[in-house]
Formats: sequence, structure tokens, C-alpha cells
Amino acid sequence: MPMRNAECGVRNAELGANHSALRTPHSALGMTLIEIMVVVAIIAVAGGLVLPSLASGLDNLRLRTTAERLASTVRYARERAVRRQTVCQVTIDPARRTVELEDFSTGGGQAQRRSWEWPAGIRLDEENARVFLFAPDGGVPRLDLKLRNERGRAARIEFDPLSALPLVRIE
Repeated sequence: MPMRNAECGVRNAELGANHSALRTPHSALGMTLIEIMVVVAIIAVAGGLVLPSLASGLDNLRLRTTAERLASTVRYARERAVRRQTVCQVTIDPARRTVELEDFSTGGGQAQRRSWEWPAGIRLDEENARVFLFAPDGGVPRLDLKLRNERGRAARIEFDPLSALPLVRIE
């Protein structure tokens, strides 16, 4: 049955009077301080669980990157010695955490030098500096180095006897 105008007016007046009852309470629109504190506590616990594994992953990445860079330096020294028919030398100094490549192909006794420093927290298992000479004939010296990070993870760099290329193995 259709409503007449008068009934509609009464109905609208009733709704207007009770309109505040139809609104949601103010506290339901936002979050309480306790709810926010619970969320922050959950995020802090999750961060505390994830952070150590993230730090461990970064340490392992630094170890792998340093080992790969050292192997790349040795490979480059060997290839340069063969290509330029000269002697190249790689010096690894654990005290200074440096790797230095010297190319003796320039005249006058002056060697071209390139060096880089590996990150803190990574150490060579040996205390004395190691020197590797690469001859023009492509022969490779015995190479067996072990790098370690602060967490005890190790990377071994050694020459593959068949390919005469340095290999990196994470232990």
C-alpha cells in the first residue's frame, strides 16, 4: 500500500530524531591505542626473528663475493701473463686485507699495480702474506686458500687441475 505524503513526513521526522542512533559509535571508526600497541609488538617480534637471518645472509654474501673476486683476480693474472707473455704476480696480505696484482710487462722495472681490499669481518686462514707468480707459459702455481667470515662459514679457492681455472667452494 502506497504511503501518503503525510505518513512520509512523519516517517522522515522519526528518522531525523533517531538519526544519531543509526550512526556508528566514534570508537568503532578508528583503532584504540591497545590495538595499535599490539600491532607494533607483532611487527617488533617479526623483525627480531628476521633480522639475524638477514644479517647472516649478508655475511655469507660478502664471503662469497670476496672469494669470487679473489678467484677472478687470480684468473685475470694468469690470462694476462699468457696474453702479454710476461710475469704477473698476485700478493695476498691478510694483515692489511689486501689483494695486489702486479704486471711486470712494462719496461724500466716498473710494474703496473692494481689492488683491492676485502671487507672487514672476512679473514684468510693464514697469517703470512702469500705471493703467486704466473708465467707466460700458462702454468699455474699451487693455490689453496680458505677465507672465513665472522660466523665461521668458509670459502675455499683452489685451482682446478684440468681447466687451470680457480674454483670457489663454499663450505
